[in-house]
Amino acid sequence: MLGKRYYIDILLKAIKNIVKSNSYAKALFMKIIILFLFTTLLLPAQAQVIKKKKFSTKKARHSKSSVGLKYFAATIGTGVLYGWRHVVYESDTFFIGGAGYTGQMGADQEIGTYSYGGLILGIDKSFGKVFSVDYGILAGGGGGKFTNLDTNETNSGGGIVLEPSLGMDWKIGKNSNFNLGLTQLLMPNNEDFTGSTVSLRVDFEI
Repeated sequence: MLGKRYYIDILLKAIKNIVKSNSYAKALFMKIIILFLFTTLLLPAQAQVIKKKKFSTKKARHSKSSVGLKYFAATIGTGVLYGWRHVVYESDTFFIGGAGYTGQMGADQEIGTYSYGGLILGIDKSFGKVFSVDYGILAGGGGGKFTNLDTNETNSGGGIVLEPSLGMDWKIGKNSNFNLGLTQLLMPNNEDFTGSTVSLRVDFEI
């Protein structure tokens, strides 16, 4: 079986010949060289790195279950949501899981409810043994109902939910940590229940 050195020697000889040709041929041949190097040298090397990470990560199959509160400031009004979150680490940084929140909305002369949930994908980056940052996105669905008692006007609706998030983790115990986060809760087909949240969450390692 021919080795990589054989192909590299052929490339070097071809490059010397092509340098003497016209500029169009040079550009075309350089594209071929880049593609060749990428497929024969770089891809196998990257595959080896991924393989090593897969079998050597400390957090592989590590999981966290969480309970949390969110202050939700939507276009239509404000509320407090409570719920759960569970994620599994497929590598040392990447996690996947799900979450769901529900709660009450409204002020003095307003009443309402809102609930949502979905799939979470994210990255967890550690900075030392105490602090870490996680960022990701939730994709799912939700809906709510909001009534203004002064005008007796009711708005309700549901639809797709997208929620990008950014949070700071503090380790508070051997198997637990506290998270303070910011999210943007988006409902593309319902502006009334689109808004931002400030979240407080406690994670428990399992």
